Amino acid sequence: MQKFTPLILFFLLNTGVLLSQVDTVPPVIQSHGLHYGMLGCSDSLYLSELVDTVYDNYSAFNTIKMGLRIGCTGQESPVGINVIWVRANEPIEVEIRAQDEAGNIAVDTVIVFVVDPGCDPEAIFVARTPPLTDTYPLIGIRHVDFHASLNNCSGDTLDEYYQNLESNYYHGGFGYIFPMGYNGAVTADKNTNPLNGVTTADLVSISRHILGIEPFDSPYKLIAADANQDGKVTIYDVVILRKLILGITDELPNGKSWRFIPEYYTFPDPADPFQTVFPEQFDIINGESQYGSPYFFIGIKIGDVNFSADPSQ
Repeated sequence: MQKFTPLILFFLLNTGVLLSQVDTVPPVIQSHGLHYGMLGCSDSLYLSELVDTVYDNYSAFNTIKMGLRIGCTGQESPVGINVIWVRANEPIEVEIRAQDEAGNIAVDTVIVFVVDPGCDPEAIFVARTPPLTDTYPLIGIRHVDFHASLNNCSGDTLDEYYQNLESNYYHGGFGYIFPMGYNGAVTADKNTNPLNGVTTADLVSISRHILGIEPFDSPYKLIAADANQDGKVTIYDVVILRKLILGITDELPNGKSWRFIPEYYTFPDPADPFQTVFPEQFDIINGESQYGSPYFFIGIKIGDVNFSADPSQ
């Protein structure tokens, strides 16, 4: 084994001769954004479409591992993934990674914008009345405020309000408009005219339910009867609604006149919808809802257990 004097060793260390075999330099990625058209509202995007070239100071080209993913869509390494699905008519942040033999990683981010004039980018927000029977048509509720509040891992936020002043019927289109990588929630709200649909007939029905004479046959009726929204139906709810009818009070507790539940939600026990906390929002995960899309809500007018409220008010 060759031996070095302290002076020569000091020189070699400081000039990097002995360290030259230790690779600490990541690969270099030369890439570009992309703007292209497609049909079908979604398409596959390949790594080769975004990368011009990649090189490294030690590793040969065929030993460099590469991959891509949509920004903010996962913590796992995308190395080895060379194709992803993208949606039309939204800017997409794509992360490209290259890893050399020494494990050094380079990351490059590019923006992809896919255009499809035939793809409707609008979300469909719908609020409808509860069904009276299994075959009873759902009726659209007007003047509902929908709120989308989302963010991604980069700290970017999306805070938007929508209101459908017309029928709120679903006429087609796509149920997402949110960028991939964004998480948050969509809620619905309507607090006008608390007396809408609330009459003495409702008080009689709630009283008969409490006494066990004629129990409610719908989870939506039970939620409507819970005037103070404490998760149970009691005589106190009747008192609150009676004060509202007599004009002693002019609003319901918590200032809520309506409650909205995702139409796709199934109650574990329809006879007791308060057994578990039911959702009053669509949770958005990676730009899409866990309940599917479009965003259909069932609107429940508090106090109106026979569903006589005018949904246009």
